[in-house]
Amino acid sequence: MKLNDEKSEEIENTSSENEEGTFDKIKQILSLLDDSKGDLYYIIKLIIKMVKFDESYVILNMGLLENDLTIKLCTLLWALAAPLYPLNFKLYLTPEMNKFLVKSDVNVKFDILLFNLIKILFYILRRDRLRELIKVLTQ
Repeated sequence: MKLNDEKSEEIENTSSENEEGTFDKIKQILSLLDDSKGDLYYIIKLIIKMVKFDESYVILNMGLLENDLTIKLCTLLWALAAPLYPLNFKLYLTPEMNKFLVKSDVNVKFDILLFNLIKILFYILRRDRLRELIKVLTQ
C-alpha cells in the first residue's frame, strides 16, 4: 500500500512540474507575441497583398438538425469569411432549418505574388524577435 502511495505522489509531483513548465512556456510565448506585434501586423499586410482572389465564391446551403447549432455554425462561418470580402472572396450561406443538409458550389481562383512571399521570409530572418518566437514555438 505504501508503494502505491509513493508512486501516486511521484505522478502528482511530475504532473504539477509539467503544468508549471507549460504555464511558463505560454507566458514566454505571449510575451514574445506582444513584443513582435508590429512585425506580425506587417506580415499580415504582406499576406493580404500576396493573395489576390479572382471572383471567388462559395455558395453553401447548410443545416443541422438542431436550429441552435445551425445558427451558431453559420454565424461562425460568416465571421470567418468577413475579412475575405475586400479580397474579392464571397461566402453566400443559406441556413436550412430543421434539416440535415450540406450542399455547396465552390469556385475559388487566386494568384499568389511570390515576391511578397520572399519578402516575408527575408523580413522574418532579419527580425530577432520573430526568430526567437519561432524558436520557442518549435521547441
